[in-house]
Amino acid sequence: MNVTVATLQAFADAWNNHDVELLMGFMTDDCVFEASAGPEVCGTSYIGREAVRAGFSDTWKTFPDAQWLHPRHFVRGDRGVSEWTFTGTRADGSRVEVNGCDVFTFRDGKIALKNSYRKNRPAPGAIAIRRSHPRTDLGQSISASASLTPCSCSGVSAPARCSAACDGTGVAQSLWITPSFITS
Repeated sequence: MNVTVATLQAFADAWNNHDVELLMGFMTDDCVFEASAGPEVCGTSYIGREAVRAGFSDTWKTFPDAQWLHPRHFVRGDRGVSEWTFTGTRADGSRVEVNGCDVFTFRDGKIALKNSYRKNRPAPGAIAIRRSHPRTDLGQSISASASLTPCSCSGVSAPARCSAACDGTGVAQSLWITPSFITS
């Protein structure tokens, strides 16, 4: 049995239904899931059925209302791709909406590798602060060292939700600040 576009659509439907048992029915016994985020170059690697099951379930713990909208799929031999728009809300109430894709490797009619990628963008209304710009366009001042603090938002003086993007050395290269009047 070969994996088809219909197979990938059924897999996408199982994701949107948060049905981990159905998802695992599409996976090989020695499956691998490479998540779009994590400490490794490939994100976080989940290797083997139990680890993959846990990784899939963790997605819904982080985003209880997660959905993968407008899926588009193609399959060519033992490889395939699904493109989608991911939406979800974190426990802190911050909303995520980003485009992404899964790159698959198939074996014996099942998914052996699910390698996920997604865009990384700040929350709607956030203000990006680059290392070379120590002030936001709202005049919100941050200390010169704030953008150099490893993965931290220290130095942000106004009440705001803040997140940092770090380079490979752990040094923040960008900060995204959502002013309190947007997060309220």
